Amino acid sequence: MNRNIKFRAWDGKKMIQVNQLDLYNKKDVYYRINDYIDSQFEKWPLMQFTGLTDKKGKEIYEGDIVKQYGNYNQPYNMEVIFAEGRFIPLVKVEYGYNAIDKFNNNYFEVIGNIFENPEFLK
Repeated sequence: MNRNIKFRAWDGKKMIQVNQLDLYNKKDVYYRINDYIDSQFEKWPLMQFTGLTDKKGKEIYEGDIVKQYGNYNQPYNMEVIFAEGRFIPLVKVEYGYNAIDKFNNNYFEVIGNIFENPEFLK
């Protein structure tokens, strides 16, 4: 699967599109996201684009909360993570995890993200 490598970051208040990401390895590790320079990487959580879009054409990133539709009695919400070398909605099935790239994009809809809408996972 060919895809654009893109990131976004949570700045503590809102999601920002990352247009430039530089890592500096000197005495300490610093990084620059767009015009912000910082040494506390956890302060700016990065989320990578999965290369996929949901049923409405919205790009799916790590940290997104997707509603999964399909062969289920009712849809349910899951966080998108990177694990086992692929992007997956965080739900374990009998044989492992289901990767979102194995499904038709009509099965998923981005409804929020883990920073702005954590209540969607309850």
